[in-house]
Amino acid sequence: MIKLWKLAARGVLALGFIGIFMLASGCGDDDDNAVDTTPDAFSFTSQTGVALSAVTTSNAMTVTGINSPATISVTGGTYSVNGGTFTSTSGTVTNGQTVTVRHTSSAANSAVTTTTLTIGGVSAAFTSTTVSVAGPDTTPDAFTFTAQNAVPLSSLRTSNVVTVTGIDAPASISVTGGTYSINGGAFTAATGTVTNGQTVTVQHTSSANNGTGTTTTLTIGGVSGAFTSTTVVPVGDTTPDPFTFTAQTSVLLNTVITSNPITVSGISGPASISVTGGTYSIDGGAFTSTTATVTNGQSVRVQHTSSGLNSTATTTTLTIGGVSGAFTSTTQAATVDAAALYQSDCAGCHRLGAVDTVGGSPDLSGTTNVPNRFPTPDVAGHQGITLSAAEISALTAYFLAN
Repeated sequence: MIKLWKLAARGVLALGFIGIFMLASGCGDDDDNAVDTTPDAFSFTSQTGVALSAVTTSNAMTVTGINSPATISVTGGTYSVNGGTFTSTSGTVTNGQTVTVRHTSSAANSAVTTTTLTIGGVSAAFTSTTVSVAGPDTTPDAFTFTAQNAVPLSSLRTSNVVTVTGIDAPASISVTGGTYSINGGAFTAATGTVTNGQTVTVQHTSSANNGTGTTTTLTIGGVSGAFTSTTVVPVGDTTPDPFTFTAQTSVLLNTVITSNPITVSGISGPASISVTGGTYSIDGGAFTSTTATVTNGQSVRVQHTSSGLNSTATTTTLTIGGVSGAFTSTTQAATVDAAALYQSDCAGCHRLGAVDTVGGSPDLSGTTNVPNRFPTPDVAGHQGITLSAAEISALTAYFLAN
């Protein structure tokens, strides 16, 4: 459909007529095929402080809003379509093509030069304004250093050479994060000066860690350029950095205990993850005991149920890419005098290893059968004796210890 803003530009009467025509005809599909050579509005970014009598090129703009070739013309300069040859000859342009304009800046200070581009009746101006005063120019042209990737760890890295241009007097030069060399001379970190046409390189030592960037920034006359080297990332590195869980003590008996989270680091690809003696959770997800994979930066917690006995440790071991870490919880100590409880409730019928050699069978030394004889705390069990949960746990631990 023809854009509404263009319909408005052509008059409310035309819009009304089209609407009536569409109602009368019963459809509006013919409008979709209308030739549209009036582009969307476009603009160029003005440039200031440009050198005198310098060829100055605008930013690129993209033609939008047309469905047929539109005329293109220029005044006060030249234009280029899709990076082609600059020309001042009128031509045509199609939707999606890019256009830049160019002119030579003024030979006078603080003077404006304007180039106007017109496409399908829509125009935009590109202006450049020369430097305000004549005198020493210590602001160089922009310069760049080529980044280096996959470099060895802890290796001395030297940048490509850049040539200082655009100044007519000595300019200050300084560096952070490394050293620099002028015209192949000694590398230094001291602030100095550089002149037009001289060459400069920078240097630093790459990181001692895999996949890590190191940056050196060179500044000349207020203009900066950064040189970066990034160390190699081993292909298929699935062996993580070591990790640890914080042990928990004096936890409640028969209670679900969750570890602190650990963050997986030091791998460049998915690593296997498995668990014994409990379950694990990745990034706060559901706990599971199924073997899976984990990636760098993810967090993992483990979980298990604490022992039903006092002063007893339970351990869950998590393994990632062959590296393991153990999480341990130890139950609280018994608060029941198990020895006295044995003497009052059990010694009359039983014996207990070397502690009590007089009595009948069975010998209770090493037995874990107490919970079976007293399945419900605080309810009469074996021989009508009633024990609390703490007493059951304390007796079990006492029998195991003796």
